[in-house]
Amino acid sequence: EEVVTARRVRHVITREFVDALRSVDAIITPTMAYPAHRIDHAGRPAENLDRFLFGARLTRPVSLTGLPALAVPCGFTRAGLPVGLQIVGRAWEEAMVLRIGHAYEQATEWHTRRPPLSAVPVSSGPDGEAAQPDVRAIDPEEVHASWVLTNARLHELTYVTEADAEAIAAGLRPVKRGLALAREALGERWELATRPAVSR
Repeated sequence: EEVVTARRVRHVITREFVDALRSVDAIITPTMAYPAHRIDHAGRPAENLDRFLFGARLTRPVSLTGLPALAVPCGFTRAGLPVGLQIVGRAWEEAMVLRIGHAYEQATEWHTRRPPLSAVPVSSGPDGEAAQPDVRAIDPEEVHASWVLTNARLHELTYVTEADAEAIAAGLRPVKRGLALAREALGERWELATRPAVSR
């Protein structure tokens, strides 16, 4: 059921991008819906985990479509963290996307600059392990280490160990929640939209 939902979501997203690109050469978006976080915040429980997992990365829906896309640097925040620009083109028009990206880089200097780097310890949990976001608080799905191990064995993924299982489960909980939300949003919509074939 989840695989079918994921494929339906992909078809709907693809159709909407293809429709939007009928009247323009490219779609320009930020790469992220909010600025980058400092590296020492990477392991902290995210208060905005829903936003991070289900819509912050504007490159994710484009990746689902199979359409050509390019990310280029386009500035820095006041804190000195990099900001990215995404260029999305029509199917089979990779050359157009690359030309736009090249023209943008010729007109700006962002791609020549680098953010200031300094050694910052990554926050860790009480056992010294990198702290994991508490995704259970936002996801009612009961995905646990035993569920991960059972499924790994069923699919002959012998490299998945007990030590890996809880981290994998933590990563899967928000994905399962997102698919459940998508099932509700899609309802009976299941229109298939595919990457258009090359017209000769």
